[in-house]
Amino acid sequence: MEKITTAKTSPVTKLHFIKLVANRGLYLSEKEIERIAILAFGISQSKSVNISKVNDRILEIESGCKSKESQYKCLLKPFQTGNYENLIKTSFQLIVLYFYGGESSVRLVMDRTNWDLGSEKINILTVGLLTKEDIFIPLVWKDLGYKGNSDSQIRIDLIDRILVWWSDLSISVPTFEICGDREFIGEYWLTELSRRDINYVIRLRSDLSFETWLNGEYKVEKRYNVRILHRYLNMTHQSSIEVVLHNEAIARVFVVKNEGNDEKKEPYIYFITNIEDVKKAALFYRKRWKIEVFFKYLKSQGFDLEDFNMSGQHKTDILMSVLSIVFLMVIDTQEKPKSENQNIEQPAENNAVYKNGKSYTRKSTFRKGISAILEIRSFDNFMPKFIAVLEKIMSNWLFLKNICIMKNCVQ
Repeated sequence: MEKITTAKTSPVTKLHFIKLVANRGLYLSEKEIERIAILAFGISQSKSVNISKVNDRILEIESGCKSKESQYKCLLKPFQTGNYENLIKTSFQLIVLYFYGGESSVRLVMDRTNWDLGSEKINILTVGLLTKEDIFIPLVWKDLGYKGNSDSQIRIDLIDRILVWWSDLSISVPTFEICGDREFIGEYWLTELSRRDINYVIRLRSDLSFETWLNGEYKVEKRYNVRILHRYLNMTHQSSIEVVLHNEAIARVFVVKNEGNDEKKEPYIYFITNIEDVKKAALFYRKRWKIEVFFKYLKSQGFDLEDFNMSGQHKTDILMSVLSIVFLMVIDTQEKPKSENQNIEQPAENNAVYKNGKSYTRKSTFRKGISAILEIRSFDNFMPKFIAVLEKIMSNWLFLKNICIMKNCVQ
């Protein structure tokens, strides 16, 4: 793919971005950045991750290639690199530096999505950021390459990747809180989270049992089923009970009445947390479904993720990096100047009022972003938006780093 230059792009900004990446221990050339940019443009315009469909959507004059065949080969290049961790780490940087504003705590959500590619099982375990606007966006992930749940060590490795990569940014490291569904359980896993000072709230299966810390006494080697703990809480009118994990970490088990569609099948939901305020933990867990919304956008309502036609776990990991950047571009919330005749308030027809009296927008941030990005139509018009996002990220990183220096928090 030949070098692309337009009157609306900013080589200086690109150079600044490359320096930012290099200063963080990575290296991406301008050509690599442009390849990612044009791949992101093609995915957003075709609303597909199928490279053939992406290729059909991009004009050769936009990519600088001589033919559709050579353009297709160029689009494949990001998936053919051996050192693909640079790209994954770069997408991590972009997400963190775009959304993090120096808050003392950051919320994370964990879940999996899977599908079949012929005989190959694609099973992506993802940990991502829940933004202040309650939008989920991925930070780290791993294609497990097999059907079923992940083991504790794989999850711990992803958490450690977040901690190390965040520290590499030379900005303050917040307190992390993570929530997940009942497949992400295990005393070793939860103990390791506590060791890393990470707060968690995880849904429990009702057949699990724990050693307890009751009335100031550790009930060693005597385990109580979650349902028995539930009965004890009802009898004593307590909101939670302390349990002991791996003879080391203290956590709390609490129960919430199920108000979902499956309440008849499961009238109560059981949780474990190391957050002192169990009401706060329960409220946090209610945001877990945001990751399911994200997966839905990647699949049926966004980019046809299951139409990805490349075999290999590392290629799926690379795709997730590119999609993270695409998703960032879609939900980019840079405010546009309002015209004098434009009403400040949202028109009533854009909102829906439900039985609880609350008003909700009819169109999600993602759907609004997709509509806006589809109007771009050409790569020449896409690049200024891409560069503007990089400029915002660069500015935020310098701001965060200066604050960290003043607070003497850089290791």
